[in-house]
Amino acid sequence: MNHHLQSLVHRMGSPVLVLTKESHAKAVKMTNRR
Repeated sequence: MNHHLQSLVHRMGSPVLVLTKESHAKAVKMTNRR
């Protein structure tokens, strides 16, 4: 969904960062779902 974020991560070459960002986004969505 976030092409810019993916591009940035690809440039930095940090797949771990992507996983962490996705995990955080999921947590935020779950919290926002309240």
